[in-house]
Amino acid sequence: MGLTQVKGVYIYGNMIILTSQSPEETQQLAHWMAKYLEPQALALVGTLGMGKTCFAKGFLSALDVDEADVSSPTFAIIHEYDTAPSVLHLDLYRLENDDLPNLALDERIDEQIEDFGGFVLVEWANKHPKVLPPNAIWIEFTEHGSERQLRIEATSAIEDRLLAFWDSRP
Repeated sequence: MGLTQVKGVYIYGNMIILTSQSPEETQQLAHWMAKYLEPQALALVGTLGMGKTCFAKGFLSALDVDEADVSSPTFAIIHEYDTAPSVLHLDLYRLENDDLPNLALDERIDEQIEDFGGFVLVEWANKHPKVLPPNAIWIEFTEHGSERQLRIEATSAIEDRLLAFWDSRP
């Protein structure tokens, strides 16, 4: 499939590119993803200040968590939210490879999705991609002038679901 544009969304193969003009717009994008997607892992990738935690705030606000109660779990590694569905919010920035076997994050992530039917948001997922399931949605945040670009890579079934929702918006 070549480059296509659908209502401001660029599609290339299994990649969707969205542009955000503001933190509020990034939160709105996360909000609709939280409401529309089935529970799964979302890998949030980007340098400092690109919008990963802002996205998490929007995602969790869609599940009735006050934005003021959402922060990056940089030092705690995991924040758990007792929402419906539940959410694990992880930050892998500070973890070393030697830490991974003791934490069993891959098992915890699988359990969250498969057994509890919940979401997993993973900031700095690119530092330890092997802890994520193969069908994780990867969202890369980059800066383009004053805008943020969100490059979403997912399986074709997830991509079709996102596009169907995007296309049905008013």
